[in-house]
Amino acid sequence: MADGITRPKQPMDVITSYVIVVGAQVLVVIVVVVVVVVVVVVVVVVVVVVVVVVVVVVVVVVVVVVVVVVVVVVVVVV
Repeated sequence: MADGITRPKQPMDVITSYVIVVGAQVLVVIVVVVVVVVVVVVVVVVVVVVVVVVVVVVVVVVVVVVVVVVVVVVVVVV
């Protein structure tokens, strides 16, 4: 009788262990995907900030050059 009771429980224990292992793997995959998405978002934000800073610097340099050229032309002409 004892054998008859313990045998059906073993496959259930195996299934439970399998479900726990698969659940843990799914959790790991979800965590990895979330981390990858966060890293990608951070990289995109950093790239956008760098591009904006470069554009602002270029615009400032162009404005300064134009102002200097205009001042030099005005001084030379006057």
